[in-house]
Amino acid sequence: MLLQAILVGIIAGWQIIDEAFLWSSYTYRPLCIGFLIGLALGDIPTGVMTGASLELVFIGAISMGSYVPPDASLGTAIATAFVIHSGMDLGAALVVATPIAVISSGFKNIIYVTLSPIIKNYGIRSAAKGNEKGIYIAHFTTAFLLFIYRFFIAFAMYYFGSEAVSSVLSELPDWVTTSFSIVSGILPAVGFAMLLNMVFNTKTLPYLFLGFILSSYLGMSMLGVLALSIIIVLLTVNWSDHGKEAMADDTDF
Repeated sequence: MLLQAILVGIIAGWQIIDEAFLWSSYTYRPLCIGFLIGLALGDIPTGVMTGASLELVFIGAISMGSYVPPDASLGTAIATAFVIHSGMDLGAALVVATPIAVISSGFKNIIYVTLSPIIKNYGIRSAAKGNEKGIYIAHFTTAFLLFIYRFFIAFAMYYFGSEAVSSVLSELPDWVTTSFSIVSGILPAVGFAMLLNMVFNTKTLPYLFLGFILSSYLGMSMLGVLALSIIIVLLTVNWSDHGKEAMADDTDF
């Protein structure tokens, strides 16, 4: 139980590891987190299914401008661990994941507002002095603090609170769990709408409809659509440096 709680805590903090060390490879999305939790707890199918369901819920949880999205990775890690440990259904997993994700993003903002300016100023002073070690310390200290609070929350909730959460969920009225199940079906549509709003322009819209027609009317599999998309990208993107050279020439005065 202790080892499993430690693994859940580490996986819950994976987003910070990814962003600080792997340059945001997006392996912290709910689908990947669900797989990792399933791997750690010995039930990969349940982990993947739970992660995929929560991926649809949090598909629009992307930072844009001043918008701070819910902490989907932490919410998914705890919810998936509870699903595997206590056998709760996906509707109950949404009840657990959503508030945790929202509250966690608030804690992250508190860390950014209170501690980040101090660490940032230290990094700026280190850069001014040419202290490369100080720059690394400033960068990874923030990541370490964010990882610690994620780890502690996930570890404590799984190690001490799994039984308590399960008992609370079992006492909830049927209309509450039913409502969350309905919401879990609506939220993916909202997430897709947010993504479409980002790419809804005359340059990208034809590709959207092309994929829809290939999948819905011509019966092409998603793997086939993906392969065709890669080919289109390779054919349309200018991989040479001529464009950069022309842009450099235009900026000369």
